[in-house]
Amino acid sequence: GGGGSGGSGGHRDNDSVESFDVRKSFKAKKSLGQRQAESYHIKTKFPAKIPVIVERYEKERTLPHLDKTKFLVPQELTMGQFATIIRNRMKIDHSQAFYLVVNNKSIASMSATIAEIYEEERDEDGFLYMSYASQEMFGSCCSCSSCCFRASRSSSRSSFQSQWDLQVAVQEDLQQTRPVQYRLQQQSSSFATNLKQKLASTYLK
Repeated sequence: GGGGSGGSGGHRDNDSVESFDVRKSFKAKKSLGQRQAESYHIKTKFPAKIPVIVERYEKERTLPHLDKTKFLVPQELTMGQFATIIRNRMKIDHSQAFYLVVNNKSIASMSATIAEIYEEERDEDGFLYMSYASQEMFGSCCSCSSCCFRASRSSSRSSFQSQWDLQVAVQEDLQQTRPVQYRLQQQSSSFATNLKQKLASTYLK
């Protein structure tokens, strides 16, 4: 018997089945040398941004894949704000809780900035790697919402770590003031407004 792992009925969800076969992690696609060269180029061109790779946790089946993988993130952005961006790109319901896991080993603190996490957890290739997974993947690992991105409240900055595997980069041109489709549900409205302007720019291809 095979349960529901592989999907023998290709007529049911062609797209989904195909994505399991073709999607490889960023590290699997490029050698260490290639990744180091790319991160060096990115940091030279955008010195004020952090190159982050975000991809779906390998065993995750509930949350969708992101349409892009590489992100150029402003250094002052917090993990909570970044998680909001990821949530909106996944187009999932606001009630759906998920975790951002750093280097496939640690849950990131939502109050830590991307710059802080990068200093602690950047890979030897110069990128910061994160994975996202639904709450169901880990169960109730804790009783608070400090590590699970569901509520906007954030706990104190404790051990933070981040991991990245997707490729979505925000351009440096922050002068475009086109309305942004991301609704930022954060307590700091002024910071959210500032972030909306930054995210109004297009994504690097």
